[in-house]
Amino acid sequence: PPLEKTPEARGKDFTDIQRDGLKQASQQFRDQQKQAVAMIKKANPGLKIEVLDIHGEFLKILEKPADFGLTNVTENIIVAGDFSAATFSPVSNPKFADTQVDADKFLFWDEVHPTARAHELIAMKASSRFIPEPEAWALLVVCAAAAASRRQKSSMSKADC
Repeated sequence: PPLEKTPEARGKDFTDIQRDGLKQASQQFRDQQKQAVAMIKKANPGLKIEVLDIHGEFLKILEKPADFGLTNVTENIIVAGDFSAATFSPVSNPKFADTQVDADKFLFWDEVHPTARAHELIAMKASSRFIPEPEAWALLVVCAAAAASRRQKSSMSKADC
């Protein structure tokens, strides 16, 4: 996700300079990813690589959360604490201690990690972009069968000569 928009960056005493640094780090990662994909494509001309703009998808979700069934895109459900600590012992976010929290309505599970629902939204976008609909598969199978039938008839007529 856009690092500068995570609960970690929003909720703590981050300065604008620090948030800008996180934004630049996110952009640097995307730039390096594009370069790596370009190098792989150049080295393997027949290889088709598609890259899903997850950063862009997160921005869409952040802009219009209700369109994605989310109600909270700024806060985290649990408090993970120090990710570099030797032990990991998350606790419920005290802000939600007296309420029943529906994790499927939140974008962030902890200070930086998306919820299962957020992962599902990204997966649905990827599948809609890269995996053909069942109708497309059916059409592909029919076309392939027709082409195979034509090829077989064509080779049979040549053999008869």
